[in-house]
Amino acid sequence: MKVLLKLEKDLEAKALMRKFGYIQIYDRKSGKTSFVRRLRKEHYPRFNAYLFRDERGYVFDIHYDWRRPMHKKEARSSEQDTDIVREEVKRVGTIVWQINSGEIEPPTKKKGFWSGLFGGMGKN
Repeated sequence: MKVLLKLEKDLEAKALMRKFGYIQIYDRKSGKTSFVRRLRKEHYPRFNAYLFRDERGYVFDIHYDWRRPMHKKEARSSEQDTDIVREEVKRVGTIVWQINSGEIEPPTKKKGFWSGLFGGMGKN
């Protein structure tokens, strides 16, 4: 399911997805980077999402992986437009509204270990 997110500020995708509760993963097989949000401590079920910008704003492309993908093409392991996906889109939309209204701080780029420890000393 693809949804357009209208944010008033230009934000980094990785930081924004962290604000939504997602972590970045790299799929070695496809060579693509995506974001996942687990529903339990196991790898599945989970939400898998992509976030990219176009001229209208941020496009949030999400699906729900309810089990590990199988090798058979007829065996489905994910869902695109179901109630659980719509609920997640609604949750993300609430966070976007809170960022736009100023209720919560917009995400910022995460500092590295050393700059967090020393406060970026030595940079002019």
